[in-house]
Amino acid sequence: MELERQRTRLEKLKGKKEGSSSHPITDKKPYSWCSEPFTVVGEECFYLSQTVKLAWHDAGTACDTMGAHLAHPSDLTLLATHLKNFRSQKIRYWLGASDEALEGEWRWVTGGTVVADWRPDNVSRQGEVQDCLTLLLSKHRPPSLDDYSCWKKRNFICQLDIHC
Repeated sequence: MELERQRTRLEKLKGKKEGSSSHPITDKKPYSWCSEPFTVVGEECFYLSQTVKLAWHDAGTACDTMGAHLAHPSDLTLLATHLKNFRSQKIRYWLGASDEALEGEWRWVTGGTVVADWRPDNVSRQGEVQDCLTLLLSKHRPPSLDDYSCWKKRNFICQLDIHC
């Protein structure tokens, strides 16, 4: 229900944007191209699923319905710092990368290679295959990337691309 409401809001906002003659980057109002339910973090535009939890593939579909995709942030530390303002407990957010196509080769949904300092272990303590990427936040630990079982339901982060 929340996703449908957000999609409707996004469609209304897109209609307003198409009717205007402003340029998404040079418009006098900074970051006017990033409208609710999305928010600006650095120079990127994200949607944070705070109440809806979905499996990785379903989260990707939900992002698609909003005209976005699972996030591939250029600055993970900045995004993690922003997210810590919303949560105090340990939480995982789906990001847009997996190694489902080729084990050990982590790729963003946009096609690029995941370049980060982390060590995926690919198998959980329970023996579950872990092929999808999460951003793990904890109040008392630094943020980290972690591979996780794609079928598990988690919060997720969508990202809008900027097209000039």
